[in-house]
Amino acid sequence: MSSDYASSSEGNLLLSKFDALSNDGPRRLILASQSPRRREILDMMGLSNRYTVTFSPLDEEALQIELAKTPISPIEYTKKLA
Repeated sequence: MSSDYASSSEGNLLLSKFDALSNDGPRRLILASQSPRRREILDMMGLSNRYTVTFSPLDEEALQIELAKTPISPIEYTKKLA
């Protein structure tokens, strides 16, 4: 039986699931970013044609400015941006 996690001296590490991502099936990675660098990184990882680029309608810059004005924990900040 295989596990999604492997133990290490630094804790649990999530193992790769490249095989679960298909070129044309129901399991594809969704990249909600306009960054060409992020696409390049995914391609370098061997994920070419295993992801779909879907631009986020969220204005991340405006949201970051708004969130910076209020006291918020790093975890909550990340959740809001996710």
